Amino acid sequence: MDVLDNDNPGQSLGTFALNPYPIHHPEGRDVALIHLNKEEESLRIMKDLGVEVLYLRDLDAIYEKGDEVTFDGYVVAEPNTADREKFGDDSNSKDADDDDHRIFFPYRQTGSLAFHTRDRFFATTPEPLPEGLCGGPALDKDGAVCGIVEGIVPKNHANKEIAGSAAFMPNYI
Repeated sequence: MDVLDNDNPGQSLGTFALNPYPIHHPEGRDVALIHLNKEEESLRIMKDLGVEVLYLRDLDAIYEKGDEVTFDGYVVAEPNTADREKFGDDSNSKDADDDDHRIFFPYRQTGSLAFHTRDRFFATTPEPLPEGLCGGPALDKDGAVCGIVEGIVPKNHANKEIAGSAAFMPNYI
């Protein structure tokens, strides 16, 4: 896992080994948990680097329509010529096809809980979330993880109540 510097897109603060055995969702949902190898040591180093550790929302907390939800993640972009020069990207190198040259820009958007089913919540945001946030955290007003982003409902969706909304899997799922 690569920890990126939000103040300097494209710059890594450190790389950490992951446990090679992911835990898949028991109901076949498109999500898996991957633990850090040497988790306690890695978390200590990350905290020293300024990484904010997030915690799950209390399972007894009640969700209400209109609750504030913040989506936190990265917008992914291909580097342009100026980015390649700034970040030292040599796309003509022999192994250029093997490297990931994308740049990750921090992104945060706040919305409100608008609709839900038993296993999926929908939040409206001023503008639909950009692609690339899937798998990122949905945070409640206290900064606790209340879900994981599954996707963005297209603006032209037949159900106008959820069109353009962010869909996320609540933490209890």
